[in-house]
Amino acid sequence: MKRMKSRIIFLVGFVLLWQIIYTLNVFPDLLFPSIKEIFSSLIKGIVEEELLLKTLNSLKIIFIGMSLGVITAIILMGISLINKFFYNLVDNIVIFLNPIPSMAIFPLCILWFGIGQNAMIFLMLHTVIWGL
Repeated sequence: MKRMKSRIIFLVGFVLLWQIIYTLNVFPDLLFPSIKEIFSSLIKGIVEEELLLKTLNSLKIIFIGMSLGVITAIILMGISLINKFFYNLVDNIVIFLNPIPSMAIFPLCILWFGIGQNAMIFLMLHTVIWGL
């Protein structure tokens, strides 16, 4: 309960600070809109611009990438349990690819898959598989 109360106080304080900065015109309205404008744009996006469908599509891409990553990790684990040779092979692949951050692979993804769902799924796969 105490944690919830502190979160509500933080949220209310943040909103008040935002509104004060907006009222003082510290930043241009385009870069720092009022809370009212933000919520009206959110409602408009949900009602008129299919924001919920686009959000569900993004969650679908994340789910596919994470599922493929888990399945691939399980397959690699199973292969590595067959014998010592496959264990060393999978271990070398993991040692080689694990330290490469996803942002370093991003330009290659664009070249290989273009800008779209396949590139995002591949990045999710790369991110998930080495953590497992």
